[in-house]
Amino acid sequence: MPTKGDNTKQLIKDTAKHLFSNKGYASVTMKDICDACNLSRGGLYRHYSSTKEIMLEILTDDKDEMKKLLECSFQKKVPAVQLFDGFLNMIRADIQNGANRFYFVIHEFAFVESEQNEYMENRFNSAVQMLSMLLDYGKRTLEFKEFETNAIATHIAFFRDSIVTSSISLHLSNDLIDQQLKLIKDMVIRNESE
Repeated sequence: MPTKGDNTKQLIKDTAKHLFSNKGYASVTMKDICDACNLSRGGLYRHYSSTKEIMLEILTDDKDEMKKLLECSFQKKVPAVQLFDGFLNMIRADIQNGANRFYFVIHEFAFVESEQNEYMENRFNSAVQMLSMLLDYGKRTLEFKEFETNAIATHIAFFRDSIVTSSISLHLSNDLIDQQLKLIKDMVIRNESE
């Protein structure tokens, strides 16, 4: 059961993510977060010492939550095609519901906090590893084609990052999004005739 401190930390992270998405990572101050959370400076600093620390925890939580969700789905023997469709639908939702702004913030964070390059590289590698787990799972269940798993996982990770981030400044029609997601799906999922 979450403690009051856990709830406060979650409020801080949710609020900071919203502020980062609206103002950009570099423009958000600890005072902005205090004000938005209605916390005193001491109340905020009891949990976090900087916006960088908050951002790192947001990114780590996101990665850990995705990995846990994936592993739980494997244990429940959820079909790989259903999981992959869910992943593609997440990409669509990120483009269409404004979550793309946070992807841009992630890039800004990597640029502003250049000493975090190793962390960001590890985060990308973790995304590739999770995609590889899903792809290998689908190959074992014979739902997916045979391909070089790491190469396809890396391609999909780059694709996701690129299309979601690009959607901030480019108008991507639903038809274009459908076309691009279908290309990814066709690379992975077995046809009935295969």
